[in-house]
Amino acid sequence: MPAARKDKPPRPPRPPRAWRRVAAGALALLSRLEPVTALVTLATIAAISLVATSTPIAATVYQVPLVVAFALCLLHAASLPVAVVRPTIAVPLSLGTALGLQSFGTVPEAAAWPWWVVLIVGQSLVLLIVALRSSWRLATGAWFLSVAAPAVLAMVRHPERLDPSSINLVVFASIGGTSVLIGVVLAQWNEIRAQLLRERSLTVEEYSRRRLVEDRARIARELHDVIAHGLSIINVQSTTAKYRNPGLDPAVEREFDEIAASSRQALGEMRALLGVLRDSGPSEQAPQPGLGDVPDLVVQAERAGAQVRLDWFEGDAVEDVTELVGLAAYRIVQEALSNAIRHASGVPVRVRGRRDDSLIRVVVENDGGTTRDPATAGSGFGLVGMRERAESVAGTVTMEDTPGGGYVVEAVLPVRGADQESERP
Repeated sequence: MPAARKDKPPRPPRPPRAWRRVAAGALALLSRLEPVTALVTLATIAAISLVATSTPIAATVYQVPLVVAFALCLLHAASLPVAVVRPTIAVPLSLGTALGLQSFGTVPEAAAWPWWVVLIVGQSLVLLIVALRSSWRLATGAWFLSVAAPAVLAMVRHPERLDPSSINLVVFASIGGTSVLIGVVLAQWNEIRAQLLRERSLTVEEYSRRRLVEDRARIARELHDVIAHGLSIINVQSTTAKYRNPGLDPAVEREFDEIAASSRQALGEMRALLGVLRDSGPSEQAPQPGLGDVPDLVVQAERAGAQVRLDWFEGDAVEDVTELVGLAAYRIVQEALSNAIRHASGVPVRVRGRRDDSLIRVVVENDGGTTRDPATAGSGFGLVGMRERAESVAGTVTMEDTPGGGYVVEAVLPVRGADQESERP
């Protein structure tokens, strides 16, 4: 039996060849450049290569004088980097120099003419760059002239070579047309990509602006609901203190008058601030007081001198009410009480809460005597805020005058808010 062959040890991996390292370094360098600069660099490298190859071919194969061949090949190759920055100049430059090379010298029997192989490569690159950097109309026109002008030259100068010249022109037309097509497709792809990037940027900016508006609306709402309400209570308490507590010392009365004036000034400044911050649009709700805190709100209003009768939910009637619905109901009652204290001071106010299957009804009503004192006139943000509070949980709120000259605010809110409305068939 033949002896078993021993497995050879694996060869160590070969180090990358020098040209691969050079290519990798060149690509890394080009990736750091601007697109136009990188394209000009590549076009310049291609132009140097074309001059080095086309000049000897023109001088030896086609018998073009060396000086003329070098000059025309140099200009034709120079049209490559020129096409990157000035496509309208590169088209006549490349076509004119190509026709000049085709016109000088002789045409050997077996040589490709009017477009040599090197000229086909150079002119196709020019057409590709023109299609990338300019409109498809210019690129298509350049391709058509690059086919038509040499065809006329072939018929005039060498009518006896029409068949091989026609084949040569067909080959060039195919390669040049493909270059134009590739350039147009790449240009359109770049344009679509740039447009998508712009749209994405605009979308991000619009989202940021919307978030800013929502934050400003939320801040304005919370300022109005919390701070403005407290300032209104302070204003009413300090204004009515001397009537609720007769026999106060004159110095104390002046102190209360100053507090009332300062609170009115603060309310005015607060309304101006709300005018800057406020903007229509949805805003996020933060969990705050709910239905169980309304009795404390009524006690606070009574301390300010209001006569409030509360007929509120009993027991576990509102245990399944979500926090957002409870917050909306609380804010609506808070705003309605604040309006009643400001505009109908001393008039009895009734606050009622009722459960109706999957809905809760909150009513705040006063009997009359509503006044519109300019010193206590509101900015209207509170009424808008009540509507927005109700709409944020898929509810409604109505505000209207009563036959007796009073005013009533009634809110109807789903127990589970917007989730309940979305579950309806």
